[in-house]
Amino acid sequence: MVRRWRALPMLLPVLTLPAWGFELSTTTDVSAQVTGAHYTQDASLPAEFSGPDYQMTGLLSVDWNVRASITSSLDVETRYGLAAISELDQAGQADAVNDSADYRLDDLPTDLDPEFRQRLDRLNLRWYSPFGDYVLGRQAISFGQARIFSPVDVVQPASVTEVNNAYRPGVDALRGTWLLGAVSELDVGYVFGDDQVAFARLKAYLAGMDWELIGLEINGDHQLLSLGTTGAVGTVGWWQETSWLNGPDQEGIRSTVGLDATWFDDLYVFSELHYNGLGQDQSYLNNLTQSWYQLGAVQPWGQWYLSLQGQYPVNVLTQLSAGVTTNLNDGSSLLHTSVAYDASQSLSVQVNALGPVAMDTGLEHEYSLYPFAVELRLDWTF
Repeated sequence: MVRRWRALPMLLPVLTLPAWGFELSTTTDVSAQVTGAHYTQDASLPAEFSGPDYQMTGLLSVDWNVRASITSSLDVETRYGLAAISELDQAGQADAVNDSADYRLDDLPTDLDPEFRQRLDRLNLRWYSPFGDYVLGRQAISFGQARIFSPVDVVQPASVTEVNNAYRPGVDALRGTWLLGAVSELDVGYVFGDDQVAFARLKAYLAGMDWELIGLEINGDHQLLSLGTTGAVGTVGWWQETSWLNGPDQEGIRSTVGLDATWFDDLYVFSELHYNGLGQDQSYLNNLTQSWYQLGAVQPWGQWYLSLQGQYPVNVLTQLSAGVTTNLNDGSSLLHTSVAYDASQSLSVQVNALGPVAMDTGLEHEYSLYPFAVELRLDWTF
């Protein structure tokens, strides 16, 4: 839905706006989902790793997106959401506590009551000027080109189980972007929440490849330097990202190499091989003591991972996706499938299924701790 107002000429001197008015664009996202999950029980697991035997969750959320173009070069963006949540699970099981980094300076109270929650995911001012583009306020910050395991996406990275891993919760930051040429740009910013991140990203096209150099620092004592490249050989695309991470108690290399191609005109496949030099070789409890993991900046527990994914359009309206991600150290895997149906331009229906495969359960097999889960999701945008 797009609404437009034209300010009266007599108001222009008062508002001191260098344009004839402003444009207000609004959309509303409505999502409804039902999720059923079953966790394999293991008496040897610590309480924080133990899930309920079963869990049924119902979620209805409404997000309002507003962008006000105050002038031709000045925008204000807002995304505010309300969610109603209903849960049914095994009695006596507590939710896991999230102690990862907080990249927001302040926030609205999340829980309005036990069943209703609110969130303010975007609230920022955008200025497009001849001297660069600037964004101040709550915005999404993400880096890297890897699809499943990005060595450089350390500010609220998406979980391997995320259905929409492109979306990021907003963080409070100031960010500037300057074009250095037709295909080159410099991106510099500072995240000023309870935890802070200073970053710089240089992107350029050289020798037939896209190059991306990224440096960032978290809380003054965690540094990351990354080089990523993207290109193609014939019809096969490829990418690689390699990062050096240094912290007060841990340093190491993380690297991802990926390939993608389209077969038989319709079948899109891609694969990634990931090495995590900060991970453990099945002694996963050691990760809990490492500061990179405590920040939530690094998520894979092991060292070597292989992921293979495929997408196939059954017809114009229906898309089938399937894939497997394997921890090569312990042999455990995550299988997932998804069927998405576009009922209309604004309404989509999706069924997702997730299942772990492991020779045994417990902390020596990372993906054995994940649940068998089935989710039905409806998304409507108007």
